[in-house]
Amino acid sequence: MQIRNLIKRSSFFVAAFMLLLLGSCKKEDKTTVSSAKIKSITSENDEMLFSYNADGTVKAALMKDHSVTNGEEVYYTISYNTAKQITQVVGDNDEKIIPVYQNGVIVKAFLKNDQDEELGFTEYEYQNNRLKSVSLYTKIGDVIYPLTMMEYTCNAAGNIVTTSLFVQNPLAPNSLLLTGTISYEYDSKANPLANAKEFLQLLWYAVPQNNVVKEIHKDKNGAVEETTEYTYQYNNQLPSSAVVKLTAAGQTPVISNYVFSYQ
Repeated sequence: MQIRNLIKRSSFFVAAFMLLLLGSCKKEDKTTVSSAKIKSITSENDEMLFSYNADGTVKAALMKDHSVTNGEEVYYTISYNTAKQITQVVGDNDEKIIPVYQNGVIVKAFLKNDQDEELGFTEYEYQNNRLKSVSLYTKIGDVIYPLTMMEYTCNAAGNIVTTSLFVQNPLAPNSLLLTGTISYEYDSKANPLANAKEFLQLLWYAVPQNNVVKEIHKDKNGAVEETTEYTYQYNNQLPSSAVVKLTAAGQTPVISNYVFSYQ
């Protein structure tokens, strides 16, 4: 996640919730994690590749995502303490993420460059053991500015059903403006990315318990901007492939194909 890209592209916050990597309010429920570990998710333009330590934690990941890495390949290595909490994520894009834990969950994450200079930070707020909001701040000189925030409404299963998106007010940079909402529908199958959930959270992905089958993106006035539909093929109750149909208002639908592999 490159903070310079986030500053340039307010549409990041919509795009970053694409694919299957959406919407978990809940602390990780070990009963919903598949024993099969995701090895890769690939499409015509994007890819995610994962490798694991012997204890099952994510060792490294190659990410190429137009919403998070600006279409560039970024290789991340992940370090842990003895409690299996992430101590840092280092990318070969000269940036690193350093999380802070409280009561077993990530409450803050600092983004720094390879000179150890702070570029910004993310704050995670919880309510009743569920993720309530995620806020990103950027540091310019000695001044900290809010850049964006996502507020969540969840269902009984702990999946996010609505995300409200806020971006920096250009006329008052210390405040945020509502820019739109995203609503979600899910299948009943386990999300294969649960094994990488904590690492992905640091890249602004929220991994749900189940797989998203439909998203509706609306602007701040409630008008539908685009709808995304996911059609999966399953093998052993896990997605093996997906056809993603994105329909923007007044435009021809765009079809993408994703392939999943496991180890």
